[in-house]
Amino acid sequence: ENVEQAIVELKSALGDKWVSGDDSITCGYARDQSFKPCMYPHIVALPGSTEDVVKVFEICNKYLIDVMPYGTGCNTVGLTIPLFGGLIMDGRRMDKIVAIDKDNMYCTVQPGVNYCMLQAEAQKLGLRVSNPSAPATVSVVSNHLFCNINLMASKYGFGMDNIIEAKIVLPSGEVLEVGPRAYGMDAAQVDGFGPDMSKMLRFAVGTLGYVTELTIRLYNQPAVDLEFYPAYPDDDLTDLVEALYRLSRDNQATEIAHLQNTFYGIFMGDTNKETEAFVDAVPRNNIMAHFCGATEEEAKIKVEYARQQVQEVSDKYFFIEPEMMREMVG
Repeated sequence: ENVEQAIVELKSALGDKWVSGDDSITCGYARDQSFKPCMYPHIVALPGSTEDVVKVFEICNKYLIDVMPYGTGCNTVGLTIPLFGGLIMDGRRMDKIVAIDKDNMYCTVQPGVNYCMLQAEAQKLGLRVSNPSAPATVSVVSNHLFCNINLMASKYGFGMDNIIEAKIVLPSGEVLEVGPRAYGMDAAQVDGFGPDMSKMLRFAVGTLGYVTELTIRLYNQPAVDLEFYPAYPDDDLTDLVEALYRLSRDNQATEIAHLQNTFYGIFMGDTNKETEAFVDAVPRNNIMAHFCGATEEEAKIKVEYARQQVQEVSDKYFFIEPEMMREMVG
């Protein structure tokens, strides 16, 4: 009864086509890429603004209905599966890049903006956003709030470290602003005195409210970007960790990641047999790094120095040419 009454009020607030309790709609939110069993939400709502999100929380509070924030749903651990039903609040309608500041290198986005959308717009201005360890269809907001591992080198920090400010609708329906915007300053300004409330969002995964705007740092898009692929055949990670440590400490790499052959196998091949064949053909441990520069000469010097650093760690390392790597992974 509560659900039916909530649906009526939600449709009145958001519009008929943006609210549904129909199984043909809710089934699309019942599972993700994890192994958790399907669980249907009672309601799916797609707000189009901060004001709409406020209305959703107010109505759900009135009828005691749980609210599950939802970005693009690209996760592998069941984070957006509604274990006890309730309402899924899908932010895909809020898909605007609110602002990109070229001079101060930051942008403000809504939860429906994915990395492909933002990267394309940033690159038009000679900028780039940190690449996630995830598909390009992932929500920029969700990925940063979950502090997901991005492929930018250590000097850039993790996703959460690139957040400047945010607008959040709390479960009570109140709107909270954190960061420079909270005290009327431009996002380019440094944090003011007192605690940084934006850090309360770290790993909160939607339990503390729904972020409707997020401002993050952008970085210069380099003129030259060279790939570097050291490979290590053994399972003993001691030498691998040392190589990664050296590459990170030198502060020259733009991006660094370590992937094992089984990780590649998740994405390669249409059958288990094809996947197993691919895994067997790829070295056990693979470092992926990018070195950039204003000129090709600068980038090549960085790559050569990185090669020397890795070779000093162990003579078991060998190096895969970028062309070969692209051919292997498609």
